[in-house]
Amino acid sequence: MPSDIKILLKGAKSGTHSVYQELIDYPPENCTFLHSPTKKLSIDRLLGAGTYYCKLLNIGIASRNADLTHSHQQLILNRIPWVVDFEHAGAFVHFHHQSVRRCWNRRIIEKLLSSKNCKRILPWSFAAKKSLENVIDFSKLEDKTEVVYPAIHNETFKKSKNDKFKILFVGIRFIVKGGKEVLDTFKILDKKYDNLELILISDVPEYIKNQYKDYDNIKIIDSYISRYDLFKNYYPNADIFVFPTRIDTFGMVLLEAMNFELPIVSTNVFAIPEIIEDGKNGFLIPTKVSQYNKEFLILKNGVNDIRNILEKNSEEMVVQKLVEKISILIEDAKLRERMGKYGKKEIQEGKFSINNRNKKLRDIYEISKRR
Repeated sequence: MPSDIKILLKGAKSGTHSVYQELIDYPPENCTFLHSPTKKLSIDRLLGAGTYYCKLLNIGIASRNADLTHSHQQLILNRIPWVVDFEHAGAFVHFHHQSVRRCWNRRIIEKLLSSKNCKRILPWSFAAKKSLENVIDFSKLEDKTEVVYPAIHNETFKKSKNDKFKILFVGIRFIVKGGKEVLDTFKILDKKYDNLELILISDVPEYIKNQYKDYDNIKIIDSYISRYDLFKNYYPNADIFVFPTRIDTFGMVLLEAMNFELPIVSTNVFAIPEIIEDGKNGFLIPTKVSQYNKEFLILKNGVNDIRNILEKNSEEMVVQKLVEKISILIEDAKLRERMGKYGKKEIQEGKFSINNRNKKLRDIYEISKRR
């Protein structure tokens, strides 16, 4: 029987990001997660002549009352074993993305990750790993790095029979996640097919709500609804899931949609091609508007530039591809079913399953607790 391991979870608590909620609710076997407040560091005192950019580093000190610390997107200074997960290299500078390129910050990140107390580096995706490789000298870190995908529990549900064909979009930051293009796409599809309904669960700007107030088959719902409500009332009632984001590093909503056997149409941004296998559990569409460059790093003005571009005009190519791929799914029920089941299998027993994640983490914790 595996020995008990006490792990301090740093930077994660119940009710925060769903990645961590799934870890807290479904921990690895014989692992106990502890939670405690962490000390706020004075970077000036710690590093001497710290600059403004140095203060942006995400560094903390964790409690010693555990076998090891699992830190979420924060570097640790303690002389106790620790592992760290991250969605993007920018997490280590509080997502002040330009400061991650600065020499002083890169040296500190590299030094802390190279320390003997940092036992494992756990990027959420291979794209996340690439982002860090393109910031620091990664040659000494390869052996201690392992991609551990976020996971989601297998949800049992009964598929609803709908009078209308329901297209679902879920996500805050409506503009930069392609919400405006989803609306443009729906206007075209609505002329082509009968009995369509679009459900937008997002922070839709008021001026856009006013533009579509006369559409009875467009439902706009406030984005701040519970995950329970999403799982009970929206995912099971949908037919397909659409998510043409330009900014997501991972996109847990994609796993949620797969959990409910929904075929997905999304953009080929950052780690999304690791989630959506084109033609298997959905369709990937290209975009020329992304906050990431070819090195998987975030462009200078990032999300602000993306918002300004997409608020003015939808990307025509994306709208065309959305219309094309959604039309295929509307017309082919067997394809929808096949894609939905493929995605569900990835949640039940594949790379996004709780069992797969927990087996990896249990082994990592067991090795890492040895001082």
